[in-house]
Amino acid sequence: MVFQNKIRKEVVEPARDLFLEIINKILNKSQSGYLVGNSLTWADIVIADNLTSLLKNGFVDFTKEKKLGEFYNKIHSIPKIKEYVAKRKDTNI
Repeated sequence: MVFQNKIRKEVVEPARDLFLEIINKILNKSQSGYLVGNSLTWADIVIADNLTSLLKNGFVDFTKEKKLGEFYNKIHSIPKIKEYVAKRKDTNI
């Protein structure tokens, strides 16, 4: 467990912080709330799914990362995505 905590502090958390910083910068420049352009792209779906994994594993807190939470909710409220997520098998990762 000590090794896992060390890896989390020295590798995972710095990588997460950089990732979140980059996504926040992109979203702060966006007028549409999407990562690229004015409509949903593959990038939005991939990043929203990455945020799902981070959220499930306790690596992101949308009460502290409000812009990311808004983005996450925007993507997950799209009817087809919402339907898919509701039906897909949940995993531990």
